Amino acid sequence: MPRIISEQHQWVGAITVDLQPHLARRGNSRGTIRIPADTPVEVLEVYCAMCKRPFDDVADKPCSAASGTEHLRGGPLGERKKRIHAHHDCEQVGCVTAGAPVEVAAGM
Repeated sequence: MPRIISEQHQWVGAITVDLQPHLARRGNSRGTIRIPADTPVEVLEVYCAMCKRPFDDVADKPCSAASGTEHLRGGPLGERKKRIHAHHDCEQVGCVTAGAPVEVAAGM
């Protein structure tokens, strides 16, 4: 189903499906699989594909994706928390993302 930005929510469900090893490999490599129509699935969460908000929170409200995507951003640029790197301690090694912005020399 194509995604059209509108005030109407486009509900999707995050599900789990038990897979045989060959289907697990195919899903991992291709990103898609076909399962029989009568396969039971467990719905983990229902949310809007456009605004990414849970059904219970916004079912009776218009989709906010029609007016912008500000709710998906992490806040004002100067106030956003810096991401951490999993492979080292940023503060200990003096990583650029841990402290103040680095001055760039002219000509670089």
